[in-house]
Amino acid sequence: SEIISISLYTENYKKVLIIYDEKKKGKLKNAMCFENEKAMLEYFKEQIHEIDPDIITGWNVIDFDFLVIRERFKEHKIPFVLGRAEWESSLKIQQDFFKESTADIAGRQVLDGMAMLRSSFIALEDYKLETAAQSILGRGKLIKGDNRGTEVMKLYKTDPQKVVDYNLEDAKLVYDILEK
Repeated sequence: SEIISISLYTENYKKVLIIYDEKKKGKLKNAMCFENEKAMLEYFKEQIHEIDPDIITGWNVIDFDFLVIRERFKEHKIPFVLGRAEWESSLKIQQDFFKESTADIAGRQVLDGMAMLRSSFIALEDYKLETAAQSILGRGKLIKGDNRGTEVMKLYKTDPQKVVDYNLEDAKLVYDILEK
């Protein structure tokens, strides 16, 4: 129902955008803190334009991340303009197993790490980020298990630095997998 954080990771930019009251609760390392989701999403959009990546990637980035981000942009009446032209970015979500979803973001290529591994015939037990990271990098997520969502929300309330570390490591895992 609300995005609490977004990770951005490049060689030169490593930040987690997070809804968090830094003045009341203290500083978070590797984080930019926001009062609310709308402010965070507007900053995310600004950062995409400022960083100006040719390629945007993630794990299930189109079918999950961008799908949720687009919906939250709509909720806050923020134009979903993430590209190098002033037109709305669009998503084409495929329900067919044999077709991949696509994102049309002007002047940028969106590459899904999970889809790239599958289409490269890299055989894994499954294509979860944890499985791929362990197999390819020999390391995995900082929070493990089937109840990660519940655990992340618990930590968000009790130890938000662990949420920042977790989110940043997830972004780094995708980057490192594709690099390797």
